[in-house]
Amino acid sequence: MTGDRFNSVTWFVLLVSLGVFFRVPLLGGHELNISLYDIVVPSLFLWTCVRRDKLWVGLGDIRWPALVVAAILAHRYLIEHPIDPTGSMRESAKLVVVVIEVWMLCQIFRDRHFGIPPIWAVSAGFCGALMFAVAEVYREGYGPGSYDALQTVHASVLCGLAVILSIYRCYCETPRQGAMILVASILPLALFAMVAKIYLIVGSAVSAYLVVGFRLRPSSKMVIALGGLAAMLGAAAIVLFGSVYFRDYPPFSYMQGVLTSLGFRLYLWEGAWSAFLDRFPNGLGAGQYGAYMNSLSSPILFTHNTFLGLLVEFGALGVLLVFGLLYLIARSIRHWPFPIMLIVLVFLIVPMLFHDVLGLRIYHVVLALGLTAAGRWRQKASGVSGTVARP
Repeated sequence: MTGDRFNSVTWFVLLVSLGVFFRVPLLGGHELNISLYDIVVPSLFLWTCVRRDKLWVGLGDIRWPALVVAAILAHRYLIEHPIDPTGSMRESAKLVVVVIEVWMLCQIFRDRHFGIPPIWAVSAGFCGALMFAVAEVYREGYGPGSYDALQTVHASVLCGLAVILSIYRCYCETPRQGAMILVASILPLALFAMVAKIYLIVGSAVSAYLVVGFRLRPSSKMVIALGGLAAMLGAAAIVLFGSVYFRDYPPFSYMQGVLTSLGFRLYLWEGAWSAFLDRFPNGLGAGQYGAYMNSLSSPILFTHNTFLGLLVEFGALGVLLVFGLLYLIARSIRHWPFPIMLIVLVFLIVPMLFHDVLGLRIYHVVLALGLTAAGRWRQKASGVSGTVARP
């Protein structure tokens, strides 16, 4: 298979798989959502290894992921009697899978034939995730914002795919402006219907860049930064205004008040910080925070903060994991052009402050792209006036 076909097929399969889930029925009427992405990534990884004519990637490629996985698994033995053994296994497995899948994506993106995403692949992934989100609402018979289990997942996928589309817009000589405007129009409307307030604020900056980014000079960093901030503040003002004056009408009627939501999260964070200090340095154990707070008859079962979640459950190891995560984010944005750097930084950091996003697959893709592909694409772009041709 030629390099162009490898690039196109890889991008198409990867992006379409992000928003598709299988429902596995369990005893007691429960269901388990299994992402197609978790099947596609290992398959693409094996395909990449075969294309490179090597079945083993070498010890140098796996030492850091192996160290993180070993530390996560070893931490379980520090917690002799976990309150929720099932939660411990589930959360440990989730973090291990996150590390392994990000590492696999980095290996895939290092392939010499892997290039800029074709616009049709990004569009197919965006349309697929949007249709699957609509189907979920129709299937459950809920109004907008009521399918809480997958609401954040679909919102993150749509917003992340728009980020990838902005990368395409930045690097290609002749971006399809019609497609950019279409996505920029659909994205805020879809996030608004999902009542995904945080992603609506983040997505507003992405949409603004998709519409006017081609007019911005790369040297006008202050204008770019202020423009993105203005778009985010504008979206926040609309949500705040609507939740106050139109709270009896959908989708505002499905929204929790902005100030109420922020106050509730501050209450959650205060409880998580107290538990972190109380159980330092071992921490509560992976997946134990909800069970621990439940044992105290507390209504707080989630931290709603990625960093606090790592700290309170892993203690001293959580401190290292948080610094390691911030280090990876810093490395992943350093090769992007300034507008993309800001967009990716906002997309990665802001939701982490209000949600646990480590299990959201689109973050793996964006993070791995910055760690592996951004530097190579920028080197190619420097030879043709800051842009590269479409694949």
